[in-house]
Amino acid sequence: MTAIGLRPARWIDALWVWRQRNRSIHADLVPHRVGLREHWRWWRTHVADSRLCQLWILTDARGQRLGFVRFDRARDGRTMTVSMVMVSRYRNQGWGGLGLELALYQTRVLWPAVSRVEAYVRPDNVRAQMFWRRHRFVRDSLADHVFDGLCYTRSLTHAAGLSVSVSPSG
Repeated sequence: MTAIGLRPARWIDALWVWRQRNRSIHADLVPHRVGLREHWRWWRTHVADSRLCQLWILTDARGQRLGFVRFDRARDGRTMTVSMVMVSRYRNQGWGGLGLELALYQTRVLWPAVSRVEAYVRPDNVRAQMFWRRHRFVRDSLADHVFDGLCYTRSLTHAAGLSVSVSPSG
């Protein structure tokens, strides 16, 4: 078994994150490519401000990047939205779920007031819907309208919403 690591994104990751995001647009809720200028602007205003965004890089034991998990905190301070991208060769091996749990735990340490996490999915992205359900997210049809996608939520009250697996499990 290979170990998985988690570290905060750094400036050196910005171009890699942009490329990975644009490679996964077929599954993205907003399926359009993001221009590099737009990405730099977003990076400077969001990723650079840890009060708004937590962007985690998932790595293997050698430090090779496997994917990333991003959390954007809502204005109310109690809700955050999650999105994630895995490098294609690491998908469907369980690393995404393990990385999600690690990133949730770390983000919750940094943002203890957050009690709800939301994931938005395109209605035709069945694999993503299955992924979020497998990780204890439930469909919230009342919130579907927010991003014109399906909304899956998970409560993070107390420690009940946080558990970390020790090996990949799909």
